[in-house]
Amino acid sequence: MGENPPPDGKMFFSVERFDYTKGIKEKLAAYRRYFEKYPSRIGKDVLYQVYKFEEVEDFMVQVAVTNRRSVRTYEVYQDTCMDMAKKINADFRDPARPEWRPLVFQTEGL
Repeated sequence: MGENPPPDGKMFFSVERFDYTKGIKEKLAAYRRYFEKYPSRIGKDVLYQVYKFEEVEDFMVQVAVTNRRSVRTYEVYQDTCMDMAKKINADFRDPARPEWRPLVFQTEGL
């Protein structure tokens, strides 16, 4: 949320395997609709989305992973999701808070 987050700011935190069965594209589309419906939340709320690209065990938090990046269908899906995330960050920037990003899309473990 950057330094000095607004007192009414919210952080939505999501962690999962980077896989089409997890509804990632749908989640990103819903987050876009959230800012379209509630533009007053721009500059305040953040979706922190964590994904990982290979299977791991013993995560305290369920970190998102895909071990199928070498499969073309998965690669295309993941690239589409990453493009959606970049577009959300570009479309919903807050000029008053340049350090703020509406979406943190992390593809490494915590």
